Amino acid sequence: MEESNITIFRNIKDTSTPFYRDLKSILERIKEGTSKELIKQIRKEKDKKARQELKKNLPAVCFSGTFKKRADDSILVHSGFICLDFDGYNTKKDMISEKERLSKDRYVYSVFVSPSGNGLKALVKIPKEPENHKLYFISLEKYFKSDYLD
Repeated sequence: MEESNITIFRNIKDTSTPFYRDLKSILERIKEGTSKELIKQIRKEKDKKARQELKKNLPAVCFSGTFKKRADDSILVHSGFICLDFDGYNTKKDMISEKERLSKDRYVYSVFVSPSGNGLKALVKIPKEPENHKLYFISLEKYFKSDYLD
């Protein structure tokens, strides 16, 4: 598979100082837990507002390509991926079951637990067509038929 570059911002508030990395190195970073201590704090925090504040310190990753700034119309090159968020599981068991189902799907490139620990992120390979990105999302909503897909 050819290398796909994605965009990272220091945090959710940073919208104009991107840096770029290849997708594989970012997935490795997620797997290794480079932000492990912050993730532990987020997952331990019971207060939703406080949890949201902690999450603002995580790097903001735009898996769909390289961007000048964090805005849909600022895409430079599409990565050929779309990141789907699955949230609202009733139990951890439901989430793990969904993760297993997604990991076996032929279109899912990678699936991992979200920073909150209560949801999933799934990367799906799509054509590098920024103009059709939203249409691919709509099609994937129908394909996955999941009550948890945001």
